[in-house]
Amino acid sequence: SRLAAAEARQMLISSRAFEMMTSAAPDHRDIIWANVSNAWGLGLLRDAVGAALTAVFAVFWPIPVSFCQSLANIENLKCLLAPVGINVDALNRNAFFGAWVKPLLPTLALLGLIQLLPVLFRLLVVHYQRVKNHAAAQEIVLTRFYYFQLINFYVTVMAVRARVEPPLLERPRPHRPPSLRPPRCDRQGSIFSNMQEIVQKPTALFQLMGQKFPFVGGYFITVVVSMATFGTAWELARPLALLGAKLKQSVFGTGSQRARRLTAQQRRRLSAPPQMPFARVYPSLLLVITICFVYAVITPAVVPFCAVYFAAAELVYKRNLLYVY
Repeated sequence: SRLAAAEARQMLISSRAFEMMTSAAPDHRDIIWANVSNAWGLGLLRDAVGAALTAVFAVFWPIPVSFCQSLANIENLKCLLAPVGINVDALNRNAFFGAWVKPLLPTLALLGLIQLLPVLFRLLVVHYQRVKNHAAAQEIVLTRFYYFQLINFYVTVMAVRARVEPPLLERPRPHRPPSLRPPRCDRQGSIFSNMQEIVQKPTALFQLMGQKFPFVGGYFITVVVSMATFGTAWELARPLALLGAKLKQSVFGTGSQRARRLTAQQRRRLSAPPQMPFARVYPSLLLVITICFVYAVITPAVVPFCAVYFAAAELVYKRNLLYVY
């Protein structure tokens, strides 16, 4: 009862100060029972190691992000698809590929890569750091996932090559015949050259940001449109959850021998509605807010697309919170 909970909060556990740490017990459904026996000191050590591993991963995160950005270059697509036997030049002449697939390919590849991060962070937090309740695990995953979203935001800005107008008196270069050598893949873009320039001259960071931020507005409009269409449609359809439900129904269907062996608690767990994935949903909303606030002055055309995204997200998540989760 509430009275017993209030009395327990005010109870003196020990007369010695700083001897033990106590907190209110979470709901029994929120406890990860496999991690209850984890010692407090060992938990602090594993938390520090987990944070260090995440920091190391963040250092190398620009490499796959730059690779996804390089997919927008037709020469890089030739390098990647030529060994498979796909004619990229023929695809590039296709109207549908040139109008829809090519502009959206780096965005969809990056969004798919980003969606793997909450799964990796969840495995690290639950199975290595051994956090004892789901709420704390989701809070840690949410924080790290949002930081990686911000890193991805600035890495995307730094990976863009700024437009530099040629001088007026520049002499025209002589025409050279095309080389017969295979095209050289540039999978890393200009991000690492920009980082090297910043390390050599730290004051160049603000100059690079000032040059590159306006040129990425169109890309972030594509990101927001993809999240407003594909992302909300995926959340509304929930194909992976549907596939998991069908698999459970086929394995633990009514009348099967495995269903008869289940306890009452296991049956309730199988039939319980899924939990809202706050650690995956909130960072995406915060990322769109960040894009909207940053580009509201630089590229005001981003703001209507962000408004459309939040309108679609409100309808989809309200429906799922009422009828699904």
